[in-house]
Amino acid sequence: MVSWKSFQKLKLKKYRQERKLFIVEGKRLCQEALESGWQIEAAFRNPDFQNDPLFPVFEKRLMEKNIPLQVLSTANFQKLADTQTPQGILLIMQIPQVSPLIEEDWKQQSLMLLLDGIRDPGNLGTIIRTADWFGVRYLVSSSDTADFYNPKTIRASMGSLFRVTCRECFNLIEFAHLLNKHKIKILATSSTATTVLEETRVSFPLAILLGSEATGISPALLNCSSEIIQIKKYGQVESLNVAVATGILLNYFVGKYRKSFD
Repeated sequence: MVSWKSFQKLKLKKYRQERKLFIVEGKRLCQEALESGWQIEAAFRNPDFQNDPLFPVFEKRLMEKNIPLQVLSTANFQKLADTQTPQGILLIMQIPQVSPLIEEDWKQQSLMLLLDGIRDPGNLGTIIRTADWFGVRYLVSSSDTADFYNPKTIRASMGSLFRVTCRECFNLIEFAHLLNKHKIKILATSSTATTVLEETRVSFPLAILLGSEATGISPALLNCSSEIIQIKKYGQVESLNVAVATGILLNYFVGKYRKSFD
């Protein structure tokens, strides 16, 4: 049996990166994790979870994987959990050991997302979930973007983290130049752009570049872009949440891409 104490520090990014492990908590997310095929290091439950209708399902699935579902006291389980009212089950998962940017992967994408400095893990998780909704399977972030394996990111993604390929890039500017080299158009978003979304000339493959609501996209990355556009504003609010903007952009461009096959 693996000691639960060895996983307490996984709440911190430093230790997640060192150990290549992260925590998934809650019934729905743990079900998504089990379905994903990602490697499970350990599984824990609190005493009350034995009375949950899903307990036999989790126990059986974990037994099939030779992972014991270890019982912790309520107090100790809470030390591993990130939520105030945990649902009684959590998994210790292995972070996939892959190269951050596999050329064979990104060159095959018709549409991908590039994220520059999205520091709020809730926004990041929602963006991943939104990408999953629209069938976008590849997302690349700058190193100062929130951690994909932050508990808040995972919860906000609602399991989409297991279906969208998410890669952190140490130098997003170099990657942008690489996309330019391979004739992949980069479309950046800015509230000060003169071209609105509906006026852009759509071509694929396409990388949509988004920045944080507070600071926007770095000038160096904007210089790598083929075009800079804005979502037209009709009201008085100063800025648009980046996750909401992602949904609007993907709805537009995925629709255009699908229509190209009609």
